Amino acid sequence: MEIKSKKIKKNEYQFICDTYENRYNWGHKVKLLKNGHEIARQRITYYNRTWECYRYQSCMNSALNIAIDEDLKRYINDYKEENGKTRLKQEEKEALQKNYKKTENGRELYRLKKLVNGNGRDFKNQYYNMEF
Repeated sequence: MEIKSKKIKKNEYQFICDTYENRYNWGHKVKLLKNGHEIARQRITYYNRTWECYRYQSCMNSALNIAIDEDLKRYINDYKEENGKTRLKQEEKEALQKNYKKTENGRELYRLKKLVNGNGRDFKNQYYNMEF
């Protein structure tokens, strides 16, 4: 097991990464934690090999995409509740998606995404012999 962590402003993000293997395939599983609370989980199966800059990059990126999608849905639902709307026009939805990137959560998650898509040197690594 490997833990990759990064502190952005006051928040500590951790990717808890592990590898699994069975008879026909293998893969990576990742939990994404923000301040110790799980915000996303992903599992990717590989049948041959993976093309990554560093170990677990694809799975970390996928877990981060899930976290961004879930947070964006919450942001849009909160907007609809505050304004008493049940549906949004396409222009409104696109404007909200653009504004989301300017929110504190959005900025942090997109910054983390940029770091994950880099070379991996920005993360503090810890190694454990455990499974989750």
